[in-house]
Amino acid sequence: MGGGTGGSTGGGAGGSPAGDTCTTAQALVPGSSAVVSGTLVGASTDYLAGQCAVGPDRYYTFTLSTSAQISITVTPTTGSFRPAAAIYGGVSGPCATSPVERACQKAPSAGTSAKVPDTIYAPGTYYLVVNSADGSTGSYTLTTTSTTPGTGESCSTIKPMTFSAGSASFGDSTVGHTHDAPPTACGMGGKDLAYSFSTSGTQNLTVSVSGFGSTWPNIYVTSPCTGAVVSGTCALASASGGTATFTKTNLPPGTYTLWVESYSTYAGAFSVSATLTPSGSQGNGGENCSSPTPLVFDQGVATASGRTPATASDVTSTCLGEGGDVVYSFTTTAPKYFSVTVTPATSQYKAVVHLRGPSSTCTAATELTCAGAASPGSSVTTPSTLLSAGTYYLWLDTFSDASFAGPFTLRATLQ
Repeated sequence: MGGGTGGSTGGGAGGSPAGDTCTTAQALVPGSSAVVSGTLVGASTDYLAGQCAVGPDRYYTFTLSTSAQISITVTPTTGSFRPAAAIYGGVSGPCATSPVERACQKAPSAGTSAKVPDTIYAPGTYYLVVNSADGSTGSYTLTTTSTTPGTGESCSTIKPMTFSAGSASFGDSTVGHTHDAPPTACGMGGKDLAYSFSTSGTQNLTVSVSGFGSTWPNIYVTSPCTGAVVSGTCALASASGGTATFTKTNLPPGTYTLWVESYSTYAGAFSVSATLTPSGSQGNGGENCSSPTPLVFDQGVATASGRTPATASDVTSTCLGEGGDVVYSFTTTAPKYFSVTVTPATSQYKAVVHLRGPSSTCTAATELTCAGAASPGSSVTTPSTLLSAGTYYLWLDTFSDASFAGPFTLRATLQ
């Protein structure tokens, strides 16, 4: 994407500096790439929605006439500045009172970059907000790139689905596409896209697809692309704007196609989050108290793998677990000592783990122990705790906000 020099130069409506408010947002012109300079020194605080709404901000805007993959990186040129970036729009009007946040990212620390995950955006007008992760200010360079994605329209133009450290996440849109998936019991007849991935060993696969706005996702896996649906991979979101998710254990080695389809006429933008873990590990925890994932112990040991980025924050803890979380449950019939070690699969994830119970209901369980990682990418272990007989709920949480979320593995002992 192209653009001019940003920051506090120039004027906007009412004498405001260019980009100081949404209505004076600086235009970025779609193109291959561009670097724009800016500063938050002297900027006001206007952006009040979403995970990245902290401190002073600058606004940029761009309009896409066709779908494009957008990459955004904010690099501070002031060493004490910890930047953040958020992008919203596409399904809401210009400068909406309650904008729809599409993505956000905070830099891990002062002097480091904030990189919004590469995402494919449907045609529309979007607003990019550069702001502060912690209230600090300083100068920065904004680097944006725009590329034309593969179509994923059918099996002949399928898009690759790339896993890194067992995880894959990206955004896309079914707008402008047709229905090409093979006839299956899972199909809803809506517009769809196809993604290909391969496994070299038996794996557990977890996929979550969240719709934006009125998008109503339906997902399933076939093998081969035009073949039958793999048992246990059909999932339909409960409503437009909802999330469709499944976990398929013991998926054999092979090449597979993930179909993301729109229910009926509810096409639109969506985000995909997927994990592949070795067979024998249990899958991701449940999204909330209505669906905790059972944690099964074998000779006093249980292992599991999952991720927190696509999840909502359902509980808070005494050790600053305020981001996305997932929950596991287990029951002991006699007093036993419990401990768990959580190991991040990426350097970004800063884990918080807390145990609640005993209680027959998840929502009534009280916190027993809580521990947080010392830094992003480091492991955390809870103290060995003597539990009485009963049912307990283990929460894998994220420190602070979504910028610290990520995939993990856990090993728990109950002896």
